[in-house]
Amino acid sequence: PFDFTNIGGVATVGNPDLKRAQISNYDLRAEWYYGVGEHLSVAAFYKHFQNPIEEGLENATEVTRTWRNAISAYSWRLEIEGRLDFGRVWRPLAGLALGGNLAVIESRVKLDTVESSPETNRERPLQGQSPFVVNVGVEYSHPKAGVTTSLMFNVAGRRITAAGKYGTPDYYEEPFPKLDLTLSKKLYTRLQATAGAGNILDSRVRYTQGGLPQAVYRPGRTVSLGMTYTL
Repeated sequence: PFDFTNIGGVATVGNPDLKRAQISNYDLRAEWYYGVGEHLSVAAFYKHFQNPIEEGLENATEVTRTWRNAISAYSWRLEIEGRLDFGRVWRPLAGLALGGNLAVIESRVKLDTVESSPETNRERPLQGQSPFVVNVGVEYSHPKAGVTTSLMFNVAGRRITAAGKYGTPDYYEEPFPKLDLTLSKKLYTRLQATAGAGNILDSRVRYTQGGLPQAVYRPGRTVSLGMTYTL
């Protein structure tokens, strides 16, 4: 039952009465491998949660965060993933590849249905679950020159980071599109130089509640340089 205050002034309180969550997972996947480093897969997942643990907001004298069990929940996911080397289309482009995956997710949580239930929204997605996730990347590799580079894009749909209670609206994390670049060059047999740039789009992290912004900040761009020597 220990409590502490996070950045932003919201108190977080532990819950010693939590029950262990149990998850049944079922998946079906089909995969095709049609070239070196090339593949295509289609998958479907279904998960059933008993006593899922969710983070939520309590609103008594002041708003606090805590964890509690819902009755049950389910989540299904459809996903397609693949990688194509453009050398298949035009030989001089060998080493240049496009890859990524797209996932579409549906989830629902079952809450107490009695009239006195403190839940603000009794019909909502599972806390922490985005409705979609997109990852796309372009890669180039030239083994003879010792060069490898990649440009990766990622974004996930808005998701509940804390479920509301006692009339407090659900707390959402808005989509955060991210673009990263990495580059490595082998200088000698055992020496390799690396460089990277993160969050090139300089996207903002945004949290909203009841349609209003609650926390907005820029994590900023990052640049890294490194050298690796293998003994």
